[in-house]
Amino acid sequence: MMKRIYTSLLAIIIASTTLFAQIPNWASKAAKSVFKLTTFKQDGSLLTSVNGFFIGTNGEAISSFTPFKGASSAVIVDSNGKKYNVACMLGANDIYDIAKFRVEGTKSQPLTIANTAAEKGSTIWLLPYSIKNPDCQQGTVSKSESFLSKYNYYTLDLKANENCISCPIMNQSGEVIGILQPSADGISKETYAVSASFAASQNITGLSYCNHLLTA
Repeated sequence: MMKRIYTSLLAIIIASTTLFAQIPNWASKAAKSVFKLTTFKQDGSLLTSVNGFFIGTNGEAISSFTPFKGASSAVIVDSNGKKYNVACMLGANDIYDIAKFRVEGTKSQPLTIANTAAEKGSTIWLLPYSIKNPDCQQGTVSKSESFLSKYNYYTLDLKANENCISCPIMNQSGEVIGILQPSADGISKETYAVSASFAASQNITGLSYCNHLLTA
């Protein structure tokens, strides 16, 4: 009887150790940079909701561009459950579905963007939005394709649901390499991520007033 109890306890300890080993030690701190983004129509009705994350200390952030199409206003809810208004757009790219913007009224904690691309076969982590402890998902890079000579588009061996769209994809050092995009059919095990450094590079110039993406 005692042997059976010891065996059961050992199994529980091993399972618990394995579970905690799967959560990177940087996850709790990094999760403070991830938020829920919600956009609204002109009449105040809900348009859509996705995720996003901070890349600067003065509210600079990135997310998908699609939620902003036809939107009149937008807010974010941070990891503490506090709501802030999106003040302005800082850039966008419709082809890769990314937007850069500024959130007002908050001193943000940014994620560190990786200086080097993730190679094929390397371990990556999906860092979801969470008010409690983040439930990170582990995956691997199955393909890394270069575009515009210095950015990467990733195919990931990672199954993620729609609630995780626009969450950051992290390397093992806790640096963000990409922003999660939906799978082609919504159920495929493969998902995609576009370079976070590409999203962060978006900007507004003197000619942006006639940019149909930003005026939309």
